[in-house]
Amino acid sequence: MKRIPIDADPIELQAAARELEADDRRKEPRYHPAHERAYLGWWEDEVFHTELAFLENVSMGGAALHTARTPGIGQCVWLCVVAPNRSTWTTAQVVRFENGVARLEFAERLPYELFRLLVFNYPTEVETTHEETVEEGMEEQIGSPQVCVASV
Repeated sequence: MKRIPIDADPIELQAAARELEADDRRKEPRYHPAHERAYLGWWEDEVFHTELAFLENVSMGGAALHTARTPGIGQCVWLCVVAPNRSTWTTAQVVRFENGVARLEFAERLPYELFRLLVFNYPTEVETTHEETVEEGMEEQIGSPQVCVASV
């Protein structure tokens, strides 16, 4: 990271600020999630694959997560965010994968209710287990391979 001397003149400060903005490719700030457990899912032919993942950071527009594998850069995936009493499958695209970290861009902004649950740990009212919520969400939200292609 570039350091700017505290006694730099205003013109130098403005130039440094523009350079820092140009270097930042993120559109929105990232937050450390209160709940890190997630699943990454994708279609290969007629089979839906899932992989356990752990969120590193999340924003309204994307996420970074640790996972053993992904379907590849540019591919459509579903991210299942698991929090107490809740799971939600969100459509995304893999934009980068290196050193076990997948960077995703959501097809649509993350619903604020889910973002609030993830980042600020606001509880929900219904009591269920992780496995129940993941399975229910998958059946209701995933659909078929064609759904993903149309969503991204």
